[in-house]
Amino acid sequence: MFAWPALGHETAGHDILHADGGLEAEISNAVGVALNAANLSGGLANYWTNRIDETASDVFGILNMGPAAAIGLIVYFCGLNAAFSGNPRLHNDGQPGDPHPADILRGYLAASTVRLLSFDGAGAWVDAIEHETDKDVTQITIGNVPIPLSRAKQSCAIVAHTIAAGRMTKLNNHSAIEIQNWRNEDENIVKEMQRSIITNTPISAGRESGVFAAHVVAAAAIAALAGAAPIPSILQRMLAVLKKMHDGNAAWGPLFVTHPGNISRDFAYVRTIPVAPERINPFHAAAPVQGSVGELLAVASGLPARSTRGDRKRIKG
Repeated sequence: MFAWPALGHETAGHDILHADGGLEAEISNAVGVALNAANLSGGLANYWTNRIDETASDVFGILNMGPAAAIGLIVYFCGLNAAFSGNPRLHNDGQPGDPHPADILRGYLAASTVRLLSFDGAGAWVDAIEHETDKDVTQITIGNVPIPLSRAKQSCAIVAHTIAAGRMTKLNNHSAIEIQNWRNEDENIVKEMQRSIITNTPISAGRESGVFAAHVVAAAAIAALAGAAPIPSILQRMLAVLKKMHDGNAAWGPLFVTHPGNISRDFAYVRTIPVAPERINPFHAAAPVQGSVGELLAVASGLPARSTRGDRKRIKG
């Protein structure tokens, strides 16, 4: 269930980051400048900039899916760690060869990103995400270098703000959060989708045009966390809603559109010349046409009419 919120990291993160040539490098440079300006030691500037692909994808995914993507990452990592090591806790050690930041840092990065979002409940979500992350803190290390908790959190706040709110030339001097944000309207949609998924009833018709897959996945994840219904039921209902949305999306129909964002409406004008009715319909006439089938076909083809009686005789003979 909680692998689904991680899709924001993939689709709104990696896919967007790689679609704009030079954006990743610009973000990496901005993050390095901001961290060095804060005089943070312990190799934190190099650590974050060398992992900017995964780091920026975390931030972009949260901008797209809201707090559900943030808490979903923590639950997902704990589940993976439990499956592989039997210990359902966030890792505190940042390995030099791992392109992903340490789990514990990603938890604080997620909280710092949610703090920047424009919905009223952001503060409460920040507290909840930080609380879940704090539970697993032992000694944070980066390549065997111990990092104090306060410095680690400070670096996460700087990184999140730089990626989300920093203006980038590759974005026409806009920031990512100006392009994608999570607002009260998104929260209202998620709450309505939660009720729909929990009770297995459709949402109101007026809502359908404003609902996106991110809202559906966020609603299902939060409903599962709240224990509002059995997780298998929530998952099946979420998939049913996503299937309906997919089937109704023309971009995935028989006429596949590789880049639907490039579609635009255009009007074509064709000059027409009035044509007499008999030119359009050869059978059109003021009075009914009398004669044999051969004569009618001749009229339609414009050929001289002739009798078909001789043909019949030859066929009979």
